[in-house]
Amino acid sequence: MADIYPRLSDSELEALPSRAEVRVYRQLRALDFPGLEVMHSLATQTRNEKGTWVGEIDFLLFHPQFGIQLWEVKGGGVWLDGEGQWWTEGHRGTHKLSTTPLEQLKKQTGSLLQALNQVLPGIKLPIAPVLVFPDTREWQGTFPELTLNRDHLLLKGDLEGLSQAQLTARFKNTAWAGRAAVNALPLSKQQATLIQHHLLRPACALASSVAEQARDVDAALFRLSEEQQWVLRLLEHIPRMAIYGGAGTGKSVLARMRAEQQAREGKRCCCCALTSRLLKRIEKP
Repeated sequence: MADIYPRLSDSELEALPSRAEVRVYRQLRALDFPGLEVMHSLATQTRNEKGTWVGEIDFLLFHPQFGIQLWEVKGGGVWLDGEGQWWTEGHRGTHKLSTTPLEQLKKQTGSLLQALNQVLPGIKLPIAPVLVFPDTREWQGTFPELTLNRDHLLLKGDLEGLSQAQLTARFKNTAWAGRAAVNALPLSKQQATLIQHHLLRPACALASSVAEQARDVDAALFRLSEEQQWVLRLLEHIPRMAIYGGAGTGKSVLARMRAEQQAREGKRCCCCALTSRLLKRIEKP
């Protein structure tokens, strides 16, 4: 089975705002693909001369032998008109997409390449972009600009019948990476661990429901909400931030996770709290 993070229960999935992403999540969760790791709703940040762009990868698929896939999911009926404008149609009506799915994928690829270079300088991995339309049965007309072939689209039927072999083939379908990118594959265990722990951070995104904790107390893993994941990402680039919220909203968890990140980077950390009791909770392994 593929490992997917965060591990959401059915009730948590039903609470997600995007029904299309829920369908994709369930399909990937059920996929039999040993070694595959899937990250849902991964926050990204790109910095260049024009400023800082904060975004989100709907689904990132990672396998040490095959590389990375980035999935951009759009629900409802999706089409591209003759002027190059993207449209979506659902129960809320027909809407023009202000940012095209391809533009989002290109920005996400740039963000990922920047982050990869920080973790493993000089490494080149194949990154395959995939446009996922789980409500669209058939694509009519020409392919969107910058897509190389039909396999850059994943439609409803493709998703429902997705197999390990088909998904493996899509890893090779890289639109914005040269042939030299595959030279880094397969990744060594050390390289894969660095990417998992310092880039994808599954431990910070791992969901653990109350029932799962009862069955597997020894795991003792945190689950960060989507908002917490975003804050943790932003703290990598914004050294000082005020975070507020009511009791039990996860402020102390964020402080501890950030301290652990800093410690792994060889930095000394000092945590201050109003009470000694809270400090002991933060310090507890």
